[in-house]
Amino acid sequence: AAAAAGSNNNDDEDEGDDNNNGNNNDNNTRPCSTDIVTQVAFNPQNETELLTGAEDGLMCLYSTTAAAADESLLSIMNPNCAVRRIGFFGGNCEGAYCVTGVETLSLWHHQTAQCIRDWTDVREASVGWGCAPLEYLVDCHYESAADRLLLLGGSWDGSATICAVTDREVMPLRTLAGGHRAGVRTFDLNGNVMVTGGEDSRVCVWDVSE
Repeated sequence: AAAAAGSNNNDDEDEGDDNNNGNNNDNNTRPCSTDIVTQVAFNPQNETELLTGAEDGLMCLYSTTAAAADESLLSIMNPNCAVRRIGFFGGNCEGAYCVTGVETLSLWHHQTAQCIRDWTDVREASVGWGCAPLEYLVDCHYESAADRLLLLGGSWDGSATICAVTDREVMPLRTLAGGHRAGVRTFDLNGNVMVTGGEDSRVCVWDVSE
C-alpha cells in the first residue's frame, strides 16, 4: 500500500511538472499566425529573415537562424484583413508591403512593426486619375535601381495601371491596355519588360520603358 501511495505521489509530481512546463512554454511563446499562411517572402538583403502572410490578417517576420521556435519571431504586423500579397522594399529592405483581400495596401517598418501608411481607398482615389479606375489591386514590385515601389492595379476589362507608391501618395504612371480581356492576377518586372498573367489564360509581355 505504501509503495502504491508513493507511486501515486510521484505520478502527481510528474503531472505537476508537466503542467508547469506547459505553462512556462505558453508564457514564453509570442502569438503569431493562427490561420492558413498563404504568402512567404525572404528578405533580399538578409536571407535569414522570412516574412509570412496569413488568412487571419497577420504578417509575421521570423529569423530562420534562431535556436528555439519561441525565439524565431521578430515582429508581428496586423493589416486587419486576410493577406493576399507581401514583399520587402526600401534601400535596405527595411520596409514591408501588404495587399489584402479587400483591396487595401499598407506599408510597414517590419523590425518595429510600425505602420508607415495604410491606404484603404486606392480604388476610390483612382476614379479621379483620368485613366481607367482601379477595380482591384494585383501586387507590388520594388525597383532597387530607381529606389521606388510600384503597384499594379487593374480593371475587369483587362487593362492595368502601373502606379508609383510613396508614404504620401499613390500616383499613376501608365496604363497597359489591349493585351488582356479579363482581370490581371500576377506580374513580374525586369528592367523595362513587364510580364502579366490574367484570368483570360493569357500571358502578355509589355515594354514599359518611359
